[in-house]
Amino acid sequence: MTSKVGSRKISYMGNKIHHLGSGWEPHVDEINGKLIYSIPVGSSFVSLDFKFEIKPVDLEVLKSNLYRYSLLYISLHTLLQNMFGPSSVSSGLPPKFTQEEFDQVVKVVLHSSDDDVKIFISNFDKDHNISLIRFVDDFQLKKMKPS
Repeated sequence: MTSKVGSRKISYMGNKIHHLGSGWEPHVDEINGKLIYSIPVGSSFVSLDFKFEIKPVDLEVLKSNLYRYSLLYISLHTLLQNMFGPSSVSSGLPPKFTQEEFDQVVKVVLHSSDDDVKIFISNFDKDHNISLIRFVDDFQLKKMKPS
């Protein structure tokens, strides 16, 4: 069952309420009263869906600010995908990224000043040899295209 509330689409699936996202992008579901941010990550032959709890204020930023939504997705995807190294494959154990590590990224990306976000991006680019903004811009353009 699907209903429209304001400008957002909410899907009801048993005790799960879908708030945001679809397909291979991050999505937020409310399960048993908790908001869960899920992000699918694939690397070579392994695909995992990482899940983290978020707060209502986090969801509001994700829904209202495409830039920060995109920045969170691309930075988390990079961090999580980089965990799929030889050590995790040889151990047979899934990579670990803690709720605390997730909360730190959320705090900076969703709730810091624009200047602090710029510093985060600069440091992230150096640490991961990436141009975060290029990927964020590409993702935003895809999100803005009509379906």
